[in-house]
Amino acid sequence: MDIEKANRILSQLMAQVNNAGIPNLGVCIGESPYEDKGRYCIDYLPDASEAQREQGQAILDNFILQKSETCTPLDFLDRFTPEEIAAINASSNIFAVVFRTSLLAAQKIELDNPRTASGMNKLVEIGLLSEARRTEIMNDNGVCK
Repeated sequence: MDIEKANRILSQLMAQVNNAGIPNLGVCIGESPYEDKGRYCIDYLPDASEAQREQGQAILDNFILQKSETCTPLDFLDRFTPEEIAAINASSNIFAVVFRTSLLAAQKIELDNPRTASGMNKLVEIGLLSEARRTEIMNDNGVCK
């Protein structure tokens, strides 16, 4: 897991804890391996009640269950139809060109990465994908390993 990914996890956890109104100084995910659920923690303020601490632990437990899906570029392309791939490749729109180039340069595609979502949203904006297909491609759990 890279630093960018670790920062996204920390930001997402912090947002969930703060949205729940749990008094805290921050959250931590420990050192690598970041997937080790025993390393996640919340630094509670002294006035956090036992119920709030239990709620915080539930947030950590549920968050840990939400795994990030990472694809190889080829696995990600397998989510598109041949017609969609051909349309993206044939397009001279700058956003389609950037999407193609980024896909070729990527070693992995992280579906929860804002850059991935932005690229897919641009394909919808320029008419190369429908909103329904964007959602289907981003949520397809059967292709990436």
